[in-house]
Amino acid sequence: MSESGLPADWRTRLERLGQRNFEIREMLRLGFLSAADPLRPGETNAALLAKIAELEQLQAELDEVDDVVASASRIETLLEEIRRERLASSALRKAERRRAREEQARQKQLAWATQRCERPPYLGAGVSTRLQYTGGDDDALASAGLPEVHTVLELADDMDTTTSEVQWLSYHRSVTTIDHYNRFTTPKRSGGTRTISSPKPRMRQAQTYIKTHILDQLSPASPATGFRTGLSIVSNAEPHVGAAVVIRMDIKDFFPTITFPRVRGYYESLGYNPGIATVLALLCTDSPRTAFRFEGDRYYAASGPRALPQGACTSPSLANLVARGLDERLIAWAAGRPESWTYTRYADDMVFSSNDANSDVASLIATVHTIVQDEGFSVNERKTAVMRAPHRQMVTGLVVNDVVRISRRQMRRLRAFLHQCEVRGLNAMTESLGTDARCAATGHLAYVNMVNHDQALKLLQRHPWIQREPLSPPGVRSRSRPGRTPSSTQSAVTPVTAGVTRLELADPPDGGKFWEVWVDGATLYRRYGPLGAPGTTSEKAFSTPEAAQSAAEQLIQNKLSGGYRPA
Repeated sequence: MSESGLPADWRTRLERLGQRNFEIREMLRLGFLSAADPLRPGETNAALLAKIAELEQLQAELDEVDDVVASASRIETLLEEIRRERLASSALRKAERRRAREEQARQKQLAWATQRCERPPYLGAGVSTRLQYTGGDDDALASAGLPEVHTVLELADDMDTTTSEVQWLSYHRSVTTIDHYNRFTTPKRSGGTRTISSPKPRMRQAQTYIKTHILDQLSPASPATGFRTGLSIVSNAEPHVGAAVVIRMDIKDFFPTITFPRVRGYYESLGYNPGIATVLALLCTDSPRTAFRFEGDRYYAASGPRALPQGACTSPSLANLVARGLDERLIAWAAGRPESWTYTRYADDMVFSSNDANSDVASLIATVHTIVQDEGFSVNERKTAVMRAPHRQMVTGLVVNDVVRISRRQMRRLRAFLHQCEVRGLNAMTESLGTDARCAATGHLAYVNMVNHDQALKLLQRHPWIQREPLSPPGVRSRSRPGRTPSSTQSAVTPVTAGVTRLELADPPDGGKFWEVWVDGATLYRRYGPLGAPGTTSEKAFSTPEAAQSAAEQLIQNKLSGGYRPA
């Protein structure tokens, strides 16, 4: 309070309320007026005081606004600050949206990369139409003992390689700077040259997996004697010994006729989905290529459709398997004829024989032409030969008139070669031949031994320098390979458990293989691998125990047909 008895802020109140309102307020405060006294007609001092209080409130708010306005030098400064805040907020929201879009794009790109890695949608022009990785028949694969793979990632894992490696090897290019094969030509016995496509190491590794884990688990038709473990040209010739008539027919361009679509279709028929079947077919086929240079770089241009390359380890097995329908039709027709024809096939060389000298040869040749064409092949008519006894009858280079033997002409040439080696010396003959003369002589001796062991022993007695080790009869090894146990002792390495059916493929060139099959409830178990090794175990669940048992029986039957025997 001031000395005059007025409040300290009386001047401020006077300015806010006005003189009249200030005086009334002070008179009420000092007791000169009471709140009940009417100041105006119909209006009490209390009502007036309420209006004065409301006026004071409004005045206080107005003062606050005045303070804000007074604190700003210019209104533009406030507007600029508001604008900056809005721009900063907008930039923050834009940055958040940009980060969200970038994350979404990254996730989409990652998903696309994963899809391209696991399920590539494109592997080159003309071969990518069926790259769908759905479908397939797992039960069929399991019953055949084949790897159950559904994506390129699973296939690469089974191959112990990467998906990029599988795609690099399988990608089809019409013109490329990369060739996965070493190509060279060899002379044909009938004239001309044959192109050999030998896979390079990385392609060979992929093809070896396919051959070992897929193709070797399947059995071609029984007439096919070529490229099969334990069989040879002798096996192909023996069924025709002593026949009255022998007919030899040749399939024209056997490997080139088995093109990429046929190989893909075969893999699909096994139970693989179209995508995996496409990848497997691309790994097993290739186009013939012509090399050329352009602006200093070397290119390889495809000069034909993709087909089985001669030189790949998968080609012989695939040729036999794709031609299974042809073999089955021919053997069924031949066996049903009154002449009772015998049929075998070694690669592209088909042989028919009969003991009936009056057999209808023309009918057979016409029927074979029709069946061969129906199965997608063609007959090379220039190589068709009809050989009747007692004239010389040749099957896969061997005489079959009375017994399987090498022709006299071949033996005379071999004896002359061995005589020249002894007269002129091995070094001179090596220089003349362009290859090691001793190795050539050893190879000739092995060929004779395969056909006639006694004849080979006589040759070795007359020319002991050919081979330092004693000859073994055909099908028996003279010594075990390093690191391998003879097959006679291998069957005891892994004991057969109760309820397990064990099958073994005895003494093939790779040391032997085994399969063990058993059923537990509705689950089929399979263990397979080289003889003497623990093997790989896999399982397949079925809807019922009966279905599992049926699949096991089918698997065992397939293995028995492929040369396996119960242990």
